[in-house]
Amino acid sequence: CAAGLPSLGEGFRVENQVFSEDEEEPKIRSTTIFYEDLVYDYLEAPQEITVFDRAAGRILLLDPVRKVRTELTFQELETLSERLRTWALGQPDEFLRFSANPELEETNDSSTGKLHLQSSWLTYEVDTTEPARSEILRLYLEFCDWQCLLNTRLNPGSRPPFPRLRLNLALQRLGRVPHEVRLTVRPKGDTFLGGKSAARSEHRVIPHLLESDRNRVAQTDQFIAMFRPLPFGEYQALMQPSR
Repeated sequence: CAAGLPSLGEGFRVENQVFSEDEEEPKIRSTTIFYEDLVYDYLEAPQEITVFDRAAGRILLLDPVRKVRTELTFQELETLSERLRTWALGQPDEFLRFSANPELEETNDSSTGKLHLQSSWLTYEVDTTEPARSEILRLYLEFCDWQCLLNTRLNPGSRPPFPRLRLNLALQRLGRVPHEVRLTVRPKGDTFLGGKSAARSEHRVIPHLLESDRNRVAQTDQFIAMFRPLPFGEYQALMQPSR
């Protein structure tokens, strides 16, 4: 997922919202701060901070309410990803087999910045924008890859991450970052999917940081030093009811 460690330069921030179906209020809000060689992701509800330490190849999860933290490595997520792919390829469920190695027809419109990836199972419709600086594209999409794999680890039974990873690769080739992503999943027969579902996410990339962002990062670094470390399983058990 990651390739090298380019400098984050002056840093930047991404404000995220995720909506279910046609709901007007987001079910998830988060802010992602890219600063030096670290990425700090702040989930509003439940409160949780995720720190992607690119140089050390690790991910820290912090619970500011209970003042505990845990850690996973990039290698653990990569190993899980390959095991999940192998398992999905061997399942009788057609959607799982498709998700393990998704074949998606890709089209894009350079005049509007719209990107479409589609198959008979699912469709991604993406409104994109050109990043203000070249490093924003690479760093943001690298983060999206790791976040996608982490979500799979944190939410057992969720859809496999490989179609979304395929979308991130398409965005990398296109040289643009997502502004709005609309996903429609269409089940066929009796599958792992259940009924038809749709989701939408919005992403606002701000190509600079405020002093409040730097203060938030500094506070998080203090949390890392202060919070009680837990094994991942214990931490996950504490957080699971609120996720």
